[in-house]
Amino acid sequence: MHFQCSMQPVGFQLNPTFSFTLLGTFAIYLWTRPALNVWLWVLPIAAAMRAACARAMGGFGTYFGVGWISWGAFLGIASLLVLAIQAIRAQPDRRRSYIRTFYAGSIFPLLAMVTGYSIPFNLWLRPKTWDSYLLAFDGALGF
Repeated sequence: MHFQCSMQPVGFQLNPTFSFTLLGTFAIYLWTRPALNVWLWVLPIAAAMRAACARAMGGFGTYFGVGWISWGAFLGIASLLVLAIQAIRAQPDRRRSYIRTFYAGSIFPLLAMVTGYSIPFNLWLRPKTWDSYLLAFDGALGF
């Protein structure tokens, strides 16, 4: 038996579900109605992160619409970054509002990551059984 080990890098695939989840984070940020001068910081930060990721990873994937869907991930991350900076720099009376918005926006990606790791872990913990096949076989025998 011969095993071949390839040292080729694995292609980067940006998960579309996670991109839409982070787009929800961006929607929460927009719902707070930030000032225009603050809101406009999100766009260049998202564009810079998207360009850096495309350069470092060689693209975002090959599925249909990846060019548009990938923007959701970077807009969400950029909005969390801007919210964190606003919370750090804000006066104490406004800081609590920024922190609460940051928590509300970060719960979507957190839950998506928990779900993404818990489902495979659950399948690993729950062994596969053949009971349904044996029941069908018993029924075919007429018992």
